[in-house]
Amino acid sequence: MISTLISKVDPFLRTQNRRLVSSAFLLQVATAGLSYAAILLMARNMKVEEFGKYTYLNSWVMIVAILAGFGMPQSVVQLLGKYSSQKKPGKAWSLIRYSYQFSLISSILLSFSIYFVCRYLGDWEDAWVLCATLVPLFTITNLQVGLGRVVEKVATALMITHVIRHLTVIVAVVAGMVFAFDVVANSLFLWIAIVSFVAVVQQGRKIIPHFQWSDELVKKSEKKKWLSASLPFLGLTAGIFLIEQVDLLLIGFFEGEKGVALYAVASKVAYLVSFIYVAMTTSLAPKLSRLHHSGDKKSLRQLVNQAGKIMFISAIIVGAMVIGGKDVILNLMGEQYLPVADTLVLLVIAHMLFSFVGLSDSLLSMSGMQTKTFILYLISILSNFGLTVYLVPIYGLLGAAIGHLVAKVIFVIGVKITVRKYINLY
Repeated sequence: MISTLISKVDPFLRTQNRRLVSSAFLLQVATAGLSYAAILLMARNMKVEEFGKYTYLNSWVMIVAILAGFGMPQSVVQLLGKYSSQKKPGKAWSLIRYSYQFSLISSILLSFSIYFVCRYLGDWEDAWVLCATLVPLFTITNLQVGLGRVVEKVATALMITHVIRHLTVIVAVVAGMVFAFDVVANSLFLWIAIVSFVAVVQQGRKIIPHFQWSDELVKKSEKKKWLSASLPFLGLTAGIFLIEQVDLLLIGFFEGEKGVALYAVASKVAYLVSFIYVAMTTSLAPKLSRLHHSGDKKSLRQLVNQAGKIMFISAIIVGAMVIGGKDVILNLMGEQYLPVADTLVLLVIAHMLFSFVGLSDSLLSMSGMQTKTFILYLISILSNFGLTVYLVPIYGLLGAAIGHLVAKVIFVIGVKITVRKYINLY
């Protein structure tokens, strides 16, 4: 099966932009590798409750930051391309300034919601200020990554933020091991806040100079149009995040820190199955967009079919390896995580089935069907929410995995039906 995958990958890369695919793919490899190294170190060297607290609150910070961004990291890319083709640099710079202002104000306001998460979903009031501080930093980071895509500096933007963030966690945990002190969630949040602030400043220095053109006075009606254009992207981005995280967020309410820690390990290990899928989706997005807008259906069909086969075969191979070595992998994290082996198997199967989507959901978004794509995500998320609420009290973490699996199947079926109905590649 591995030889089959290699035979498909080699001709596929020859037909694509090697430099674009390889650089984006390598960046994904580096980020994923550091992420799993951080998870491994935290799981083995932090108390289960502290690891669960960090994982749970970090997920809430990320979703609040996405909501605060209001879809602007994605819509700004689209709008700047439009203004560039129309030769309106003044309006483009006004858009960027407004995006920063809106993102900063909205993120500060929404950051106070973290207090209610800490107060009512767990006994974590000691952490809410630190976590609330991270919301504006993560929101601006996401916006600057979007701007980085416009000037082909996305690798720089991601390296400065995501890679550095994982390294911060790794260094903090290793320091705890060397100097024999307990690493707690609050200390990690503090160090991440400091490093993220420095990273945002440095990231801005690398990217903003590319956009410092003459300013232009913009009417309120134009700003409303910008927000309207961002709304579908908000739903899409939140949907992509929540389809992977909604069950974890609910487990924190039902099972507490320990349940979150156990499920988070199973979830992170299972996510290995989707690594090739995520990396290829990210690296091929610009190519997919160009082919779609050029009307080259033959090349578009070839890209979608070839990429889809590679994604699915790789998911089957990695999934089989993870299921076969589940006990060994979980034991690396710590003996306390061995009880989630069955949960891990269900989550792996969910990711294997999800890879069947291929580039279909990206194709829908590129075709201006962000709203339809969001509706599909929403249906899946609500299904996951309902099943998790019903099944977790009965089956525990295994119930959450069942809900996750069913939600993924619903999404795959919905995407395939929608693509066949609205997009003609033949």
